[in-house]
Amino acid sequence: MNILTKFLHKTENLLARKHWAGVAKYFFELSYMARREGLLALADSVCEKSRCVLDKHGNRVFSKIESRIFYEGLRLVLDGTDYESIRKILQDMAENAEVGRVGRIALRIGIEGIICAQVGDNPFYIKKKLGSLVDLRTFDLIDTICVLDKEGEKLHSLAFSEGAGE
Repeated sequence: MNILTKFLHKTENLLARKHWAGVAKYFFELSYMARREGLLALADSVCEKSRCVLDKHGNRVFSKIESRIFYEGLRLVLDGTDYESIRKILQDMAENAEVGRVGRIALRIGIEGIICAQVGDNPFYIKKKLGSLVDLRTFDLIDTICVLDKEGEKLHSLAFSEGAGE
């Protein structure tokens, strides 16, 4: 493996880790919000017009395919569908989605995040559960960016630092 190939591989792995950690953080925050404010608080996270999920600033955060599948999952949650049905529908959608390895893992993280939001899991459990779907470097990155303050009252938004998880 030459130097350029090693560099590209390392860069691809870092970008994949950041993406997976970003998906985990998004659903960690949504789950926390649903637990504190109720499932209907998730309604602001879905955009009916473009059928996608939005961040707290109203922007689409994920690829069109990921965002559409996450949108469908959150709509099912808001409509009161049971978690087993949601999991089955989303897994079928993910299986048929034309995404690469990075997208497949992101979809797995998102599906579990949606289920965690619906059942009201503890944020610390969610962080570990979503982290368990990826390698240890990404697990550590997720553990670092998904945090609550000392009293467990608020979410802290930590930016990614260069080389995080490396």
